[in-house]
Amino acid sequence: MLRRLGVCVAAVCATVAICGCSSDISGHVVSLTTGSPISGATVKVGDAVASTDASGAFLLPAVKNGPQTVSVSASGYPESKAGFQASGDAKPMEVKLTDSAVSGSVTEIAVEPKRVATGTVSIGELEMPIDANGTFSARGLATGEATLTVESPDHDTRVIAVTLKPGDNAIETTMSITAKETYRRFNAAEKFARWKTAYKYMHPDVRKLVSYKKFKSMNAEDGTIVSLKLGDQRTVRKFTSKYTKKIYRGDVVQIDRTIVMQYPGYGNLTDNTSQYWQRRDDGMWYFIWNFNR
Repeated sequence: MLRRLGVCVAAVCATVAICGCSSDISGHVVSLTTGSPISGATVKVGDAVASTDASGAFLLPAVKNGPQTVSVSASGYPESKAGFQASGDAKPMEVKLTDSAVSGSVTEIAVEPKRVATGTVSIGELEMPIDANGTFSARGLATGEATLTVESPDHDTRVIAVTLKPGDNAIETTMSITAKETYRRFNAAEKFARWKTAYKYMHPDVRKLVSYKKFKSMNAEDGTIVSLKLGDQRTVRKFTSKYTKKIYRGDVVQIDRTIVMQYPGYGNLTDNTSQYWQRRDDGMWYFIWNFNR
């Protein structure tokens, strides 16, 4: 009888021990930079595996009590691992997956720089609008290597490689105005007799041959610009300037244009021709004269 009682007591004790050696582990997975829940994350503790729901919540049943390691992984985030003490009175855990936040500004490369006040900065499928101050920002981005694309009307698209570190990332970038927009600004400088500004748009090879004084004199003698209409733009592989007697290759474009000039005593005269521009290492386009000296 005593032997049977001993067996029963041992069985009861064993049952109690088994019931007390595991616990349900619950918690949430969120973004480090935004605090937003991350759905579809995989949470593992030993052999127990769970996925987070739309609210970022997970539940791992019957995890053995004692020291454990939780690992969490999700698309676009580096894996996170942390040690914890599993027990029946453990509080729900919050796992923050490391991601990146980006903020920065876009400035213009031009003879007369203006604020870049519209456009987008893209990283993958995420588009960040450029605001009126030329700034952009976003949070909840994956860390690591990324391609940043900057686009704005009348500017050449800029594509750069960046490395996003965990936490905050400051990115300052620049973009050049297009050849046509450069032409419009050059024309505006000439139209309003801002000769010093207009002279800066001339190609360095032209400026070597024509002093500012001569440039001003040559243009001041012309009539008044009434209107300018730009036509097609074509990339030119090779161009020889009649004025500089030099050959130009690389980043050279030919722009068709129609300009109406007003001459005292003659009225309005229309001139249809093409002009040549080259983008140099500083990212700006410069006007290459192509008439005989």
